[in-house]
Amino acid sequence: MNKRKLPGTDSASLRQRAESLLKAKLAAGAAELSLADTLKLIHELEVHQVELELQNEELLRAFMAAEDSAEKYNELYDFAPLGYFTLSKDALILDLNLSGCEMLGSERSRLKNRSFIVFISHDTKAVFEIFLQKIFSDAAKQSCEVTLSVKGKMPMYVYLTGIASQNGEECLLTVVDESKLREAEELRKNAEQYRSVTKSANDAIISTNRKGLILDWNRGAERIFGYTEDEINGKNLATIIPRNFIKQYISEISPDSQGSVSQLKGKTVELFGSHKNGNEIPIELSWSEWETSAGKFYTGIIRDITERKQAEMDLIRSKEKAEESDRLKSAFLANMSHEIRTPMNGILGFTSMLREPDISREEMYNYIHIIENSGARLLNIIDDVVDISKIESGQMPVSIAETNVSELVEDIYSFFRREVEQKGLKIFYKTASLGNRAIILTDAVKLYAILTNLVKNSIKFTYEGSIEFGYKLKGDFLEFFVKDTGIGISAEQQDFIFDRFRQGSESLSRNYEGAGLGLSISRAYVEMLGGKIWLESETGKGSVFSFTIPYRAVARNEEASKKSVLAQEAEDPVKDLKILIAEDDETSELFVSMAVQAISREILIVRNGRDAVETCRLHPDIDLVLMDMKMPGIDGYDATRQIRLFNSDVIIIAQTAFGLGGDSEKAIDAGCNAYISKPLTLAVLHKLIQKHLGKNTG
Repeated sequence: MNKRKLPGTDSASLRQRAESLLKAKLAAGAAELSLADTLKLIHELEVHQVELELQNEELLRAFMAAEDSAEKYNELYDFAPLGYFTLSKDALILDLNLSGCEMLGSERSRLKNRSFIVFISHDTKAVFEIFLQKIFSDAAKQSCEVTLSVKGKMPMYVYLTGIASQNGEECLLTVVDESKLREAEELRKNAEQYRSVTKSANDAIISTNRKGLILDWNRGAERIFGYTEDEINGKNLATIIPRNFIKQYISEISPDSQGSVSQLKGKTVELFGSHKNGNEIPIELSWSEWETSAGKFYTGIIRDITERKQAEMDLIRSKEKAEESDRLKSAFLANMSHEIRTPMNGILGFTSMLREPDISREEMYNYIHIIENSGARLLNIIDDVVDISKIESGQMPVSIAETNVSELVEDIYSFFRREVEQKGLKIFYKTASLGNRAIILTDAVKLYAILTNLVKNSIKFTYEGSIEFGYKLKGDFLEFFVKDTGIGISAEQQDFIFDRFRQGSESLSRNYEGAGLGLSISRAYVEMLGGKIWLESETGKGSVFSFTIPYRAVARNEEASKKSVLAQEAEDPVKDLKILIAEDDETSELFVSMAVQAISREILIVRNGRDAVETCRLHPDIDLVLMDMKMPGIDGYDATRQIRLFNSDVIIIAQTAFGLGGDSEKAIDAGCNAYISKPLTLAVLHKLIQKHLGKNTG
């Protein structure tokens, strides 16, 4: 370092100052100095000179230190990580450091005397202007947050701190770039959020080191395996993963199972994990590898797939059930073909034999009987198919009405007695001694169908012995039973005997007629009526079918019941009616015409609904309309509605071959008085006509 002297501190200057001092003394009148005084003065001057030189050296060192400090200050000022600005009251940049230049994206020379405001985003300019105004008005430190908007750079979020200078004319401004701080804070928040998500994830997320020691454990893992984080941390992976699996997927296994898990990386495998309680859990496991300065680590994601496995099992069972249903459908269709063709063969075959000219009367009656039985069998099959369709589609209505269960049981006994006796069997029935309390509220049609199906079933599978059926009162229910001494039902068959299309045998060469729908229909009817059905059976010894229905007795005065019976017996038969038959099928029209011929004085016939309406309009004296509901053009429903617009008295009985749930309600809503399904039964038809047109009916 070069020596730098302060001005006026060298030897010549000191001499000049000594001489000046001497002249001043002489001028004051002092005598001429002696040699001793002169020497003394010279000595003092030399001492004073030395002292001055020493002071000069000290001053020089202080000056040099000040210069060094100024240089260091300038370095700190320019290269500080913060932006330092000196602004005027008008926000002009008077001075700034290099960090400030970097923030504003230009050189110092180009930034001086420019307005600092032009670098502030539009939405934060007002904040800055208030900030600058308060610095000079309040003479106190102020702070705010603004956004710097510099061309070619991303918006920069900065924190400003400002204070007025001592002269009050300048603002000393400090600018802190918060963007990086915000990024760091965002990363910190993301890390916390990731950890929070990891901890609260439903799946198990665990971390291990290369030796398989568990280092991290979330709540999902706790839920799946039952261990808390404190219980499991530091333990080996073998605690939750079976050792045989580890040996299969991990190549290096030490005797204490402290093996590497690196072999699992990138694989997703299914296996059984071990719960804390000892149970095995089906899980799906996948691993990923990550590395730090401390070495390699592994993160495993483990999912409890119990529900998925259950769903797979359900799917397999559904597939098996579908295959079983397909097999049953094939067997059912084959059986239906047999069941339909067999009675049709009897009907068509013996009808053709009736054409033979030389048959005897006895043979003719026998053929007719066979045709009737075949027709009844065919109709029974059709009824079963229609009924099961109604049940499956939820269209089977329940019609609750007063029903005498004792009379119903007696009717069934009378109906089947001849068939049972012809087969060489005996049939009995038992009823509870309820008297008038045997009249209950239930659906008589469905109760009759249940008992009929069960009795027919017993007759079909019984070859010797007897059949007994009836009911007894048991609490709030009537319990019915049908007992036989037939072939019985095996325990395996009892599991599916009430399923539709099922019989004791599903082979295509069954020995028993029927569609396999009777028991399924019976169970559905029992449940509709609010009861339950079950069976007890032993192979080779017979079966007992039992079912219950709610017992809702109807109070009935015995004397009133007798009067009602007498009134029914006193009814005069209906006759001399003017009847309109609306039917587009010639065969059905011929049958209906013959069925009502004995009670009619005149029969009118039309083929469509439009003609039915016009005929009723032209003949207001028509007593009865037998209306087919399915006709071309205007159907029976619309025709009935139009007739009701001008004739509300004529009796209209709807007839249809649909036989679907809701048909009767639809016909009544259209204006019909009653409903009958095809094929028509003469007894039912005459009963309906008597009910609505009898003279003594109210």
